[in-house]
Amino acid sequence: MKIYKVAMCLQMAIPRLKSFDLKEYAATRPILFVEAHNPDEACHKVMSSLISLILSQDDSLETKLLCKDIINDVRVITAKVPE
Repeated sequence: MKIYKVAMCLQMAIPRLKSFDLKEYAATRPILFVEAHNPDEACHKVMSSLISLILSQDDSLETKLLCKDIINDVRVITAKVPE
């Protein structure tokens, strides 16, 4: 497994997530490091981690629908092994 540097864009989603403690996802362009076998797995891990973080704070139907809606607004810009 390799460590991937994943750059994301949350600019469209951040305004709707103000009531949540997003920790490392709090910036509009967070950069995260994740251990994965390939870039696709790295992207999946960061997206799953974001949704899990939100749902761990509020597991209501409203929040689940919000997560379903914002998943289309969150973009992974790059996922690469840092040099």
